[in-house]
Amino acid sequence: AGGGFICVPLCSEDVRLPTPDCPYPKRVEIPGKCCQEWICDREPRQILQDNMAGRISGIAFPYLCEDWSTEWSACSTTCGIGISTRVSNKNPYCRLESQKRLCILGPCPTLMGIGNMSGRGSRL
Repeated sequence: AGGGFICVPLCSEDVRLPTPDCPYPKRVEIPGKCCQEWICDREPRQILQDNMAGRISGIAFPYLCEDWSTEWSACSTTCGIGISTRVSNKNPYCRLESQKRLCILGPCPTLMGIGNMSGRGSRL
């Protein structure tokens, strides 16, 4: 009765940001394997140069790389101004990078009565 099912991803959706020893990480399909794996490109991809060449010659490039981004994180604060982050390749080089944006969640509540302390009390 009432049975159900759940789908679980078989391949990890991990993110690899550029590092000094791996400046151009790239996911590739490996023959005989179901999931893509990370490799290190040692040379920058020609995307920016190709894009510029296309604009000069008047040819539009509708597809340079597949856009990929994580969802924006929750705001770093519960009120006032905070920061939200994500990882995305939506940039001229099509490289994964950490991106930040401001988020505003409304004014923070004020603590009533703190400014009314007058110093009246007894000394111990």
